[in-house]
Amino acid sequence: MIEYWFDRFLFSPFVPAALLLTLIAAWPHGRSATDVLIGCVFLFPIVLLALAQLRLWDDLADRERDRRDHPERVLCDANPAPFVVTAILLAGANLWLISVLGDAHDVLRFLALNVAVGAYYVLRPNRRTATSDALLLVKYPALVLVLTPITTEPAAIAINVLATYTAAFAYELWHDPTGPLRTNS
Repeated sequence: MIEYWFDRFLFSPFVPAALLLTLIAAWPHGRSATDVLIGCVFLFPIVLLALAQLRLWDDLADRERDRRDHPERVLCDANPAPFVVTAILLAGANLWLISVLGDAHDVLRFLALNVAVGAYYVLRPNRRTATSDALLLVKYPALVLVLTPITTEPAAIAINVLATYTAAFAYELWHDPTGPLRTNS
């Protein structure tokens, strides 16, 4: 299990991404830099755990593909049960943190995100397509949307969501030269 987290999370761009997503989500929380910093302190654990949960879900869902394309990955040959339990515990920890730090609307939005991502994994095509990869990236701006207060000005929310999706899409294009989103010339 430890090998998985070092390989697939800690030494990946997810920790810096968590910092960036935290800042994006926290910015509308306050009017001053102090308020934003306080928002970041409370949101960072939620964002980090949510990204860990989403990464683990991706890897669990991609085990068959990874056996073919990335047989060196830890989950290819590992018993998935402890990883499934870990994903459930991460979701539970996030729900608890969101319920303590937020309100019922935040909890419902996080549950909706989890249902949507779960439905994606169940309904997605057997092979990767540009559309399925682009759709999967919606989870990142959706996470920002979940953590941004409903009272935030709609234009600010729209900018944050669009910027988050654009950054995720650009990163996917850059880091996966064989992926369906990228046109090889």
